[in-house]
Amino acid sequence: MGSAPTASVTLVAEAAMLLLLLLLSAADGVAGQGSSSTGVPDCASKLVACAAYLNATTKPPDSCCGPLAEAVTRELQCLCNLYENPSIFRAFNIDINQALRLPKLCGLSGDASLCNTDSFSL
Repeated sequence: MGSAPTASVTLVAEAAMLLLLLLLSAADGVAGQGSSSTGVPDCASKLVACAAYLNATTKPPDSCCGPLAEAVTRELQCLCNLYENPSIFRAFNIDINQALRLPKLCGLSGDASLCNTDSFSL
């Protein structure tokens, strides 16, 4: 409780909210192809396993937390693109606050302000 490996881990919170919208879009059949014509980035399809945990109060399984942590580490810019498009969340009836809780439930720290900076350097 107090170890901050990198700023990338902090970005995971933003990624979580983004993944929520992507998994909902995948459930709706929009992200089924990988390259979506709806504007949902490819990184979102990897977070579909987290959809069932949007309302969770306990830690989601590794099938959700693993891809979320990896997306934050390797595809932060993609996740930030999702975050910058709040209409996507509304379209799928996703509460952004619930989405932001996922990273915390996965043991990741995060701050949405990271997507507003140039901090997503590998």
